[in-house]
Amino acid sequence: MSQRKPGRRFRAGMMKMEVFICCFLMTAMMSIATGMVYRINAICKQTERFQFATAELRNELDRVTLLPLKQAQEEIKTMEPSEACRKKLPGATLSGTMSKDDLGARVTLELSWDRTGKDAKPVRLCGWLVREEGQLEEQGQ
Repeated sequence: MSQRKPGRRFRAGMMKMEVFICCFLMTAMMSIATGMVYRINAICKQTERFQFATAELRNELDRVTLLPLKQAQEEIKTMEPSEACRKKLPGATLSGTMSKDDLGARVTLELSWDRTGKDAKPVRLCGWLVREEGQLEEQGQ
């Protein structure tokens, strides 16, 4: 029979238990980390699409606000998303409205695309038509 030294405990089977607990903890941490990586990737894609939509609206708004009033009204009626926008944002639709307020003719553009979730609101930007010197004098300003 083997002799044990006094004061030392016999640890038979403890190493197996430690390895089992370690494997369990590693598996739990890896499953949590995998879920987080997928969620972070989805958030990054959503943010990238939102920034792209904002840039697309900004470009369209810059172009429309420099046009004369009649041309701007016609352009808003026939406005469509660009080819790059349709590729990047599935189901993209671009719409606009024009209204009058204290600052003049206000143009509001809205871009929406197919997405799910509670954050599925369209992106909106508004701007005002650039007035020429003659228009300012006609309105008495």
